[in-house]
Amino acid sequence: MAVLLCNQLRGRRFRASKTRRATVIAASTRGSPHTVEYYQRLEQGRANHPSNEVLDALAEVLRLDATERGYLGRLANPARNQLDELSTGSVEFAEVWSAGEVAVRTHGSKNFRHPTVGVLTLNYENLELPGDLRQRLVTFSPDPATATDAALRVLGSQTYVSR
Repeated sequence: MAVLLCNQLRGRRFRASKTRRATVIAASTRGSPHTVEYYQRLEQGRANHPSNEVLDALAEVLRLDATERGYLGRLANPARNQLDELSTGSVEFAEVWSAGEVAVRTHGSKNFRHPTVGVLTLNYENLELPGDLRQRLVTFSPDPATATDAALRVLGSQTYVSR
């Protein structure tokens, strides 16, 4: 993420070499294997809410200026910035949020828009894996005999040629 982000910040979009990526990881993680794994998850978009310490280390290694560091923070923690804006802009939101009555949604339904078949409504269920809260399995399935079920069957029967 950091090397790609740095290039994006500076208006260049290209893949960094493995050597450059390894250098950034080593410098920003101070050699900790757990942090290297975290950095890789962060780069792949699988890590949530990196700390300011992690962002500062990346900004230092990448030699980001203050504007770029601010942008990195906004990219890495969009929800945190939105919460700040909502809390200062709405007394009602601030009261509800400060009450802390937040529940994890373990199941429900979500809508997805597919370019060919349109809206798909899928039921989901989060399955927590014992021993590691960082991993979970999420399953999606349609209700039987619905338009979504039929659309998925059509998509599944199509043959795609890779380019």
